[in-house]
Order: sequence, then structure tokens, then C-alpha cells
Amino acid sequence: MVNSSLLLATAAAVILIAATLAAAALSRARPRPGCALVVYAPRGDYVSFETCFINPLRSRAESVALAPTELTLALERRDGVTLGDCVRVDVGLRLVARLRREPAAILEAARAHGARAGDPEMIAEQLLPALRGAVKRAARKLELEEALLDHGALVDLVEGELDASLLGPYTLDAIAVTRLSITEREHLDPNNVLDARGLRKLVTREQHRKLERFEQERREAQAVAEQTREAAVAIARLEQQRARAEARQAMEIEKARLRELQALAEARRRVRDLERAARGGAASPDDELARIRAEAEAELARVREDVEAETSRSRT
Repeated sequence: MVNSSLLLATAAAVILIAATLAAAALSRARPRPGCALVVYAPRGDYVSFETCFINPLRSRAESVALAPTELTLALERRDGVTLGDCVRVDVGLRLVARLRREPAAILEAARAHGARAGDPEMIAEQLLPALRGAVKRAARKLELEEALLDHGALVDLVEGELDASLLGPYTLDAIAVTRLSITEREHLDPNNVLDARGLRKLVTREQHRKLERFEQERREAQAVAEQTREAAVAIARLEQQRARAEARQAMEIEKARLRELQALAEARRRVRDLERAARGGAASPDDELARIRAEAEAELARVREDVEAETSRSRT
């Protein structure tokens, strides 16, 4: 009886000591800023976004980056994309990608790639091949004019081609087209059926553009000629109006001068008649002569005023 009690006490002491040692052996695990903490434990792996305690003898933890990463994708020259009308174009894209902030996605990426799952190099390695294929598939749904005028149409089609199965645990926050231009002809293969069709399309497009430029230049030349003709007609009308005004002015001045001369001649004639009558013995008082001279002077002053008024009106 004593031995069994001693054994029980010893076992309890051992268990207590083991529990104390295990509690003392726990260590604090804290994720790095902008990261999630992936804990691999015997009872199951899990993700923590905060500080946690683990037993380093049985579990391990590692930080996985969650920060967005900027990627660039260039498809150009021989690797350019072919549009729906067989024209090859060079395309440049800028993308912002990251590991999804979801425990399941973080665990999936961490189990496959370890702590590098959220690194920019790993994200590029995992996503760029899928993006390359998505861009080429999307480009086949566009024709040249639409692609050149509306880059957003290509972005929408690329996003439609990227489903969850292609992105896996990652996601895209933004896609932007940084370049979209026709591939230079020296990088096309004339023996390639699609490139040959694209070349014919480009030749036809250039001919149409030349014809449009010619028509535009012709319309502009016609517009300039029409404006020149209208300006010449307007100038000629102004010259005619000025000439007529000057002729009317000269005529009115001449008429006024003629009236002045006629009035002066009439006054002189009356004065001569009066003087002749006085020499013939007729009784002509001085006041009659003075009156006639006053009337003549008044008539001359009126004629001069008319001339000055007509001249001022013609000048204005």
C-alpha cells in the first residue's frame, strides 16, 4: 500500500514537472509588419495575423508577405500579340498583385512556396505566365482601331480571361496598359499566315489614311480659296462704296461753290444796276444801296455756311 502511494505521488510529480517545462518552453511568435504568420503544428496548420505562442519543439512559424507588388509585362516584337484582324501589336502592361489576405489562400501559397510565397519574385513567377496567355487570348477579341483608341477595352478583356483557377491564391488589384503600338514590319514574318494577313491590313489602312489626308487637305485648300475670294469681294465692295462717297462729296462741294458764285454774281449785278440807275439821275437813296449790299452779304454768308456744313457731312 505504501509502495503504490509512493508511485502515484512520483507520477504526479513527474507530470507536474513536465507540464511546467512545457509551459516554460513556449515561445512568442510575432508576424513581421505587412505579413501574416503561418504556423505549422501537429494538430493542424493555421494562420495568425497577431502575436501567438508556439512550442518550438513541435511547431514552427514563418512570416509570409502580404504587401502589394508591382509587376510589368512586355509582349513585343516576335513575342507581340495578334489582334482579331491579324495585325500584330506590341503591348506593355503594369500590374499590382498580392497574396490574398485569406487564411486558406495564405496556407495554400505557404505550403507550396514557403516563406517566399508573398515575395515579388515568387508572385511574378506564378502570375506572369498566366497573364501572358490571358493578354494573347484577349487581344484576339479586338481589332486594330478599337485597340489603339480604347486601351480600357483590352484591360476589361484581360480581366475577363483571368479566373480564380489561373490566379490561385493571388489577386490583381490593378491592370494598366502602358504601351500599345503596331509592331514594326521588320519583326513580322511574311511566311506566317497571320502576319501576311496583318501586313495586307496595314497596307490597306495606310492607303485609306493617305486618301483621308488628301481629302482633308483638299477641303482645307478649298476653304482657304473661298475665304480669299470672299475677302476680295468684300474689299472691292468697300472700295466701290468709298469711291461713290468721294464722288458724292465732290459733287456736293461743286454744287455749293456754284450756288455761292451765282449768289455773288447776282449781288454784283444788283449793285451795278443800282449804280447805273444812280448815274442816270434816278433818285436812289443811300439806304437802298446799303440794304441791297446787306442782303448780298447775308446771301453769301448763308451759302458759305451751306458749303461748310456739306463738307463736314461728307468727311464724316
